[in-house]
Amino acid sequence: TELNATANKALIISVKLTQSPPSEYYTYELINAPENMWVTKTGVINWIPMTTDVDENIFGIKVSDGVATAKLQYKIYVNAIPVISSRPSEPFIINLGDSLFFPIENFDMNVDSDLHWKLISGPRDMVLNSEGVLLWEGSQLDYHPYEIQLSDGMDSVQWNGSIYVNVPPTITSKPITFIPENNSYKYRLEAHDDNNMNPIDPYADTEIKFKLIQGPIGMEIDNQNILSW
Repeated sequence: TELNATANKALIISVKLTQSPPSEYYTYELINAPENMWVTKTGVINWIPMTTDVDENIFGIKVSDGVATAKLQYKIYVNAIPVISSRPSEPFIINLGDSLFFPIENFDMNVDSDLHWKLISGPRDMVLNSEGVLLWEGSQLDYHPYEIQLSDGMDSVQWNGSIYVNVPPTITSKPITFIPENNSYKYRLEAHDDNNMNPIDPYADTEIKFKLIQGPIGMEIDNQNILSW
């Protein structure tokens, strides 16, 4: 008897007997079974395969009615769920017009696994090729969710992610470039951002923050975005 199982998931097998007339009592005994496998008095085999049990497992069971004995061999293939071991950060930020080229890595403990990638959903023109490379050109701003799947034909794993397409904000106000000596300098900074969504929080509006990178001693930007000196 050949069966399939998944690592770390319970497997229950009811031993079916054919005997005419049936006996009132049977005993069950496992032969060369994995350590954590056990059988009930009513002939139900219980097992939770571990990751150390992946691939083929062969064992037997002996059934006796006190007079006659029968043996049955089982061959169970234990499959390990594939793992997506490297994937884009969440969210993955690219600039408008840039191309996404991200090789997604995977791992499978089964020696004969045949893995297949699938793009379940995503923005228009996004591609996930057979090698697990995620390809897309960021031509639309803000968030773009996607979902990918990795399958070995028996079990699969999914990953939900998003890509944020960003465009740098532009300063729209014109700076004051001349003031008389000993006068205060005040310049209100104004800017525009074509992004509508916040790259940190998809449910928040975009927010523009100003920072003084270099300037004379005493120059600062206040919370009203006024550059003063």
